Amino acid sequence: MPTPLYPTFRKLITDAFEQLDKQQVTPWAFMTAGPPFRVNRFDGTEIAYQHIGFEGSPREVFWSGYIEPFLEHICSSEIEAAVSMAKERDVDARLLLPEIRELLTTEIEKVYERMADLDQRLRGKGYPEKVGRQAVTHKVQRMETFVAERIQAELEMWKPKGNAEFETVDLLDHQKTILLELVKADHTVPLEHRGRFIVSEAMGQPASVAHRGLPENLDVGVGDIESLGDANLLRLGRGSGGSLKFQITPAGFRYAQWLRGQTGEPLLRVSDTVRSYLGSAHFKNQYKVAYQKWAQAETALWGEDSASSLTTIGHLCREVLQDFCTALIEENQPPQPNMGKAKTVDRLKSVFKLHQPTLGQGVTEFLDALVAYWGTLSDLVQRQEHGAAKEGEQLTWEDAQRVVFHTAVVMWEIDRSLVRIRSPR
Repeated sequence: MPTPLYPTFRKLITDAFEQLDKQQVTPWAFMTAGPPFRVNRFDGTEIAYQHIGFEGSPREVFWSGYIEPFLEHICSSEIEAAVSMAKERDVDARLLLPEIRELLTTEIEKVYERMADLDQRLRGKGYPEKVGRQAVTHKVQRMETFVAERIQAELEMWKPKGNAEFETVDLLDHQKTILLELVKADHTVPLEHRGRFIVSEAMGQPASVAHRGLPENLDVGVGDIESLGDANLLRLGRGSGGSLKFQITPAGFRYAQWLRGQTGEPLLRVSDTVRSYLGSAHFKNQYKVAYQKWAQAETALWGEDSASSLTTIGHLCREVLQDFCTALIEENQPPQPNMGKAKTVDRLKSVFKLHQPTLGQGVTEFLDALVAYWGTLSDLVQRQEHGAAKEGEQLTWEDAQRVVFHTAVVMWEIDRSLVRIRSPR
């Protein structure tokens, strides 16, 4: 589900890029029309031509750093505005900024494709099909990296509003653990089937909590439940028979999400080994875009309204796998790397094949198993993204948790394997 600010920034960003096209790109279409051609660079200096063809100096100016300062300015301005408005309107920038990244990168690609069209028409002199098209992939990727780095920097500096309130909540460590388990249990049940938690207080037996999302009753102390209620994290009540019942309050969901954020990474529910590896500078620098989208998926997984984000989580994880493969291709440069972005299995195989001559049989078999693991995960992610419509099943929170968890694990295994392969060289 998009953030409340998504429509606002979709309009702002679309308008900014339409203005850029009108003022800085479209004028080049009339460069050879006859009248003097004039357009300003970002620094205000003028570019002027008359009675000269496009090929040569004009084309070199057109493709050599002319448009990039404009693009960088728009991107920086919109990212800065998004952070400012997120603070002002109490919207989580960890959810908004990835949306801004998607909007910006889509418009950036449109700009470069428009420039490539103009280039082809000007060089073709009325017959664009007779000349080759300028490749823009590298330029698009460079600008995407610029955006990703700016977004990541803002995400690392982001301090959600309301932290001061949570920092004053006084709970014992085991009470925090109880709350996290209760939130997880609540998320595992579809929204329309969620009910109250019931505390069983049988004579001579420890108190326990029953709920549809708990595979077995959770042993608790009644005092712990009351402490969570006193902190406004649970809403307590008594049933007709006197049994203690409760629900998690909105503040309880937000506090649980804040607790997970205190680890410094969005990875509390993944094993410590995977968490520390994916959170390392090496991994985040090597796979910036993939890590950022995975973090967004994990945030949505543990959000208060995760039930409405199940297919979005699948979509994000599909993009994580694609962006992870793109980073692998760029780093390893296998032959024939220009396979479609969606062909992740083939792209992964091409990277592994590049290193195969130096590998022993055991390592080769392990990499083959990773490819199979990846393929199975891709099928699960696709099922998640499309709401299990093909299977005629209903998605659950556990389905979303599965794809988020295994997406993290498969990236961890593949990168570790490639690092070990390359290190002896």
